[in-house]
Amino acid sequence: MSTVTLSPIVAELEATDISTLDEQAVRAAMQHVARLSNWTAAVRSALVRRLDDLADLATGAPSPPNGAGDPGGQRAGEQGAGQAGQAGDPAPAVGGPPPKPAELELADSARISEREAARQATLARLLAHFPLFAAALQASTVAESHVQVLGRCWHQMSLADRDRLKALDATLVRLAAAHGPERFRRLLVAEVNRLRADDGVDRLVKQRRATGLTHWVDDSGMVNLRAMYDPERGQRLLAKLRSARTAMVDAGREPPDCPDGDTRWEHLDAIALYELVCAGGAMADVAEGGPRSMFTVPDAEVVVLIDEATLRSGVHAATQMDTGSVDLPVETVRQMACDAGIIPVVLGGDGQVLDVGRVRRLATHAQRVALRAMYATCAVPECDVPYDRCQPHHLHVWGAGGSTDLDSLAPLCSRHHPAVHTGGWTIVIDPADRRITVTRPDGTVLTGYPDRWRTKTQRSNAFDTADGTAQPRAGVGAGAGSGAAATGAGRGAAGAGAAGARAAGTGAGAAAGAGTGIGTEAGAPGAGAGTGAG
Repeated sequence: MSTVTLSPIVAELEATDISTLDEQAVRAAMQHVARLSNWTAAVRSALVRRLDDLADLATGAPSPPNGAGDPGGQRAGEQGAGQAGQAGDPAPAVGGPPPKPAELELADSARISEREAARQATLARLLAHFPLFAAALQASTVAESHVQVLGRCWHQMSLADRDRLKALDATLVRLAAAHGPERFRRLLVAEVNRLRADDGVDRLVKQRRATGLTHWVDDSGMVNLRAMYDPERGQRLLAKLRSARTAMVDAGREPPDCPDGDTRWEHLDAIALYELVCAGGAMADVAEGGPRSMFTVPDAEVVVLIDEATLRSGVHAATQMDTGSVDLPVETVRQMACDAGIIPVVLGGDGQVLDVGRVRRLATHAQRVALRAMYATCAVPECDVPYDRCQPHHLHVWGAGGSTDLDSLAPLCSRHHPAVHTGGWTIVIDPADRRITVTRPDGTVLTGYPDRWRTKTQRSNAFDTADGTAQPRAGVGAGAGSGAAATGAGRGAAGAGAAGARAAGTGAGAAAGAGTGIGTEAGAPGAGAGTGAG
């Protein structure tokens, strides 16, 4: 955004009497504030980098390349296009007194903590590597939240992966401009995985070595635990927690002192962990409704979306994989698949019917697997609450005659679930493509699709092949055939046997179906995998 377009916005906000604004005017004003906030973040980034350059010139030290020598791992000498600090700017003589460090300058000028100032400076230096992204932030094409996502991914990457990411500057701008921060994060990770030469295996080895747990008793007498797990172990542990927590909620066994609001889920996770480790008692089996010991539960379920070619043969030019909130190497996913049964995402591998009608009120385990394969977050468009903190919602109230069919289920977070039940919000899902239409009480209409489901108009360059054709998504097969496959980690649910598993889907060509769900269920291992031929 240039000063020419910025000044009228500032003048309009200065002249606004907020107490007289109606809802539409408030929305417009908030959009202006968001544009100003993004512009401010971009300018702050340029100023921080300029201070760094001045400090280097004063001491005679060149800016370290690729973040070397910088505690935040972000600092670099190059500057973004159109930003401060271009070649030829006046600079202090070498050997003169260096300016105050950027972190301290930020803390003093903005009256923020040094920790917050260090965080802002780290993100500011990151943008030196992405001049197009910096320009997009200044124009408010992308938001500061996207920069924060980029920074978290950057911090976890090796130097080689950082070089690969820098080459994707233009692609990152397109992805961030089209998606919210959570979807952008998944696309970013998927794209880097596709470009990795070692498929992230070296990184996983380092993460395994860094796995650890500490515990202490604080001044209030509360026992605290802090643990770090590599993605593979962490996914399995979290899946166990999800299973125990879901069983607790479905069986109505929530503790009477369980708090409300967002802390409810934290409380339930803590109780579930305690029961898994200490209690060892019987718990409701979500899939079948019968009791079994927590310690005899098969390996917990992890849902991954991956194209069949990658699952069978490894990384290729058009590899498509979504591992959710953690970054799992392709070879790790393939190894997990070797130990599992193959079941379809939409139909239970042992013939379980997902459309259970009026037989039971609660969503079955198989339906939860199907929902997890389609949704990474709350079903309401642009809501980024993770799926694990959502509950399946019956679009047609079960007590009023609605069914528990998959077409009537959608995951909703603790804010949107009561909004639909008692707040006047309405949700409609088109069973043909699961297009969701959310209507607020004020008439505002939000539309979208499951965030792991991709329509032709939602395809991004991160998953498209070089010739413009896209790899199939979960539940979308090829030709007249079909094929979403789910892979169970550990002792998986019964598959469809040698005949293969079927799943609904249509497409063109001879590619195979895309979806896999890494998971387990009691039963014999199956061998089916959904495919289709055009």
